[in-house]
Amino acid sequence: TRLGSWMLKHLDLVLFVAALVVALPLWQDFGLSWDELAQWDMGQMSYAYVFRGDEALLSFRNNDYGVAFELPLIMLEKILGLEDTRDVYLMRHLATHVFFLLGALACFRLVDRLYHDKVLATAGFLLMVVHPVLYPHSFFNSKDIPFLSLTMICMYLLVRAFQRGTTAAFALAGAGMGLLINIRIMGVLLPLFTAGMLVIDAWATRRFARSLRLAALLLVTTVGVLNATWPYLWTDPVEHFATAFANMSKFRWNGRVLFNGAAVKASELSWTYIPVWFTISTPIPYLLAGAVGTLAVVVAFVRSPRTFLLDPVRRYALMFLGYWIVPVVAVVVLGSVLYDSWRQVFFIYAPFVLLAVHGLWTVSRRSALARKLVAAFCAASFVATLAVMAAGHPLEHVYFNALVPDSRPEEVRERFEMDYWGTSYKQALEHILATDPAPVIRVAVANTPGLHNAMLLTRAQRERLRFVPVEEADYFVTNHRAHDNVDLGRHVAEPGRYSSFRIRISNSTISEVFKLE
Repeated sequence: TRLGSWMLKHLDLVLFVAALVVALPLWQDFGLSWDELAQWDMGQMSYAYVFRGDEALLSFRNNDYGVAFELPLIMLEKILGLEDTRDVYLMRHLATHVFFLLGALACFRLVDRLYHDKVLATAGFLLMVVHPVLYPHSFFNSKDIPFLSLTMICMYLLVRAFQRGTTAAFALAGAGMGLLINIRIMGVLLPLFTAGMLVIDAWATRRFARSLRLAALLLVTTVGVLNATWPYLWTDPVEHFATAFANMSKFRWNGRVLFNGAAVKASELSWTYIPVWFTISTPIPYLLAGAVGTLAVVVAFVRSPRTFLLDPVRRYALMFLGYWIVPVVAVVVLGSVLYDSWRQVFFIYAPFVLLAVHGLWTVSRRSALARKLVAAFCAASFVATLAVMAAGHPLEHVYFNALVPDSRPEEVRERFEMDYWGTSYKQALEHILATDPAPVIRVAVANTPGLHNAMLLTRAQRERLRFVPVEEADYFVTNHRAHDNVDLGRHVAEPGRYSSFRIRISNSTISEVFKLE
């Protein structure tokens, strides 16, 4: 039919709209994460500096964070006239998710551009969206998810630029990379990979002058957009950028991280921290596809480097492989401070998805039967993952695959961070409000997300809550984030004080409410 033909032709938009429709009944379910108030504050400071001339930004503790995403969110908040905290943060959640879906849309178009295969492109889109950890983060994480999304968008723009070869296409790619570096300094790696691709292109085409001109264009547009969109750089671009880069590599936090059963200083973590977290919190079928893609790239390159680099598809797969591995190596070499699982390097999932798609392409092109088997593998994997996500909603980000044993109660919680950003406080507070009819309820919380999540409640609900010290409280609520004492909260479980509500995932308690008598 005509409609069917249109939908197939515009399958990317159909998937985008379908994913957005699925999100609309869900987007108000997710809690407020630990860093959301700090992110909002950064946007406010830059807004005041840009539009009111308020120079408080220059002495602001977190002024070295880019605001390419936060500043537009504040501008949207002002345009919509949002004042109630619930309205403000729900808007931010929805906007962050829409940007995440734009990253998935870019993934579809990039895969379709490389492989001319809408089945593989659909797989790429779903690999981005149907991820138990990333999907919830795409609502309440306005720092790591926008960086992941823009990474995918920039890789699409980059491949498009090389294929089109026009000045406008390269200028657009450069502008994207300027915004990428603004969101997170680690974005500087993509221009470096782009320089490598330009060298390969010059070698392949023997058009060295053209590649040099394009490199200059990319440099000018990247630096220009970076400076134009990051107010912190305006007074001293070179010095302030150097400061931001130095702070990124040695972040000012030296708390303890629960990793494989040990409470370790964030500055002293093993190089295995990111590989382990990536492996245990990504669905196993996705890991298998990525492993096949990685192996295919390495084998093909080793067999015939020249042929590989001249291949219009495989040459990009080499860049994806490098962009997946090099950031992790850079983090280890720089001794960067890490915490909260692998969220600070969520962006490496973008090139990993493209490697996984390359693996699916490598297998499916062998025969018609292989193509059918790949399609069946993808369908089964996505259905199984969706089932896990539905069962864990709205805390599906507290996800571990079968590589982490959970046969013993609290085994996972004693080994790894679970609800490290405290979004489960929303469900805990809602439970208290729903089960206690008292007009005023006194609540003590273990850490700041317990206070923050009240901002997502309705005004009437907030007016019933009073946050007080534990000695004065009717309830004590914890998300069990305490590395020196994994059982934070149980010190109040004395005679007459008992746990009245628990949220359990993977046979472990991630949130607990104690009724205090």
